[in-house]
Amino acid sequence: MATGYDFTLTHTEFPFVRVQQDWYTCWYCQVLYYAGHPDRPGRPGEDGACPARPGRGHTHGVARTFRLMTGLGDGPHMQSNWRHCWNCQALFFAGSGHRGSCPSGGSHRGRLDDPDTLDFCLAYPMNPRITVTRVEPVISVLGDSFTPDGQVRVSWKIVGENATLENRSDTVRCFREGDFRYTFHAQGRWDFLTVRAWDVTSDTPTLVRSVLSPARLDLESAPTRSVADGAHR
Repeated sequence: MATGYDFTLTHTEFPFVRVQQDWYTCWYCQVLYYAGHPDRPGRPGEDGACPARPGRGHTHGVARTFRLMTGLGDGPHMQSNWRHCWNCQALFFAGSGHRGSCPSGGSHRGRLDDPDTLDFCLAYPMNPRITVTRVEPVISVLGDSFTPDGQVRVSWKIVGENATLENRSDTVRCFREGDFRYTFHAQGRWDFLTVRAWDVTSDTPTLVRSVLSPARLDLESAPTRSVADGAHR
């Protein structure tokens, strides 16, 4: 068993990270397994060994493929030492003394010293958040706990005199630790601004509202609960 993290998987490519695709969730046992090998002989569409169906393999039906990152090692919001079992094709954690039971018999197998046995790294949330600060006329947006090496869509709206003065958006790339820094200019007289950051890789929205007065800058941050709540307005 891993350390209890709630891992985040992605369907998308990472431009700066090596990934392996063809990972699916089994329709019957819900295990994440690799379907990139030829099907079981005489069992079209089946791979490995499914514990929910003795003698049968995993199957996924019509489903989207997951892409797993490899070769990154441990880091903030990331856990390595996830391996592919040669026998049942399932993903298992090899970072502890117990590898778990394989439905093919014995424990999961995957030689850790074999270069063909990839060291997968899973990201775990996340609870993304952003902090907005102002040093006139520069507005700085600091993001944390987003998808490592992923993309974030940042949008901002500047309002003054009951009218929108500026409403723009941009896409930035996170660093390996899942953080980013983005700046833009807010010149002239204005009443308040709203900044939104959207984790494009995992579809996780987060919202920061900032209300300015002549004497102070108040920041209030809360994650949105749905796509509608986080939509650009």
